[in-house]
Amino acid sequence: MKCGKRNAYAAAILAGIMAFSGAVYAAGNGFHEPEPLGNRVTNFAGGAYAEHRLEEIAEENGEKPETQSETTAETKPQTIVQSESKPQTETQPQTAAPEPQTPSPINVVQTDTNTPQTSSIPASATPQTAGATTPQTETPAPHRYELVQGGIPWDQAEQKAESKGGYLVNINSFDEFNTILGLISQQDMGSDGKPIVVNYLIGGKRDLYASFPENESYYWIGSNGTIDTSAKINDTDYWVNKYHKWFIGPTGTPEPSFRDNSVNKDEYVLEIFYYQAGNSDPYGQNGQWLWNDVMNDITPYYNSDKVGYIIEYDK
Repeated sequence: MKCGKRNAYAAAILAGIMAFSGAVYAAGNGFHEPEPLGNRVTNFAGGAYAEHRLEEIAEENGEKPETQSETTAETKPQTIVQSESKPQTETQPQTAAPEPQTPSPINVVQTDTNTPQTSSIPASATPQTAGATTPQTETPAPHRYELVQGGIPWDQAEQKAESKGGYLVNINSFDEFNTILGLISQQDMGSDGKPIVVNYLIGGKRDLYASFPENESYYWIGSNGTIDTSAKINDTDYWVNKYHKWFIGPTGTPEPSFRDNSVNKDEYVLEIFYYQAGNSDPYGQNGQWLWNDVMNDITPYYNSDKVGYIIEYDK
């Protein structure tokens, strides 16, 4: 009986406590739906003791108080791992800087003294690298020509030209021939519009004593008597023949003839002469400068002032 009274007494006290707690809660928060038993008791400051008693009473009444762990799933904060986005540096193809180039040597090939020196690459256009030795090319110096009036034999004219540092002119192309004719028209024209000197000795010669057919081959004689055998002047493929500059005589045979039968003498040097046909010009050569082979000395057959020679200087 004593135990039963104590239990009744305790239940009454607990009921009073719960009623007081609910009233306080309602006054502070307004009316709410009754909270679960576990929540209402845990709001009381009595804390642990009241919670313990609640469990005992719940067991006696066949109830099981809800625990927070059963009703509320634990929500763990999600950690979003964001990979660090590093600024990407755009990689552009790199163009390797050009390495300094060492200029290839440019060899100056000096031909015989009759041929102008040519330069295919100006020296200023070739970069100089320290320690590199680059042969310098030279701009070809224009050849100079001198018209000399005065009738002397071919061999003496050759000696005169060499004494002045030149040689009897070597006319290697049709353009060079026109250059010389331009010079004649400027310096050697009479009041009648015709050239004063009508026979100019030039540097072509053949070896009179060579064996046939070499003894009929004309070549250019350059400085110091050098013979340029690279081109045969009276060859059919040479420019003189292609431009029809050989004189055609009365028989219709083009020069060179190698001999003047009218005086019974050999002809073995060359000249250019101004042809004046007169009344007959079957080949249309009147008023032209034509090519001819002559004897070494033609002065006996022409006035001295009508004969001359042309000197060529390399520079």
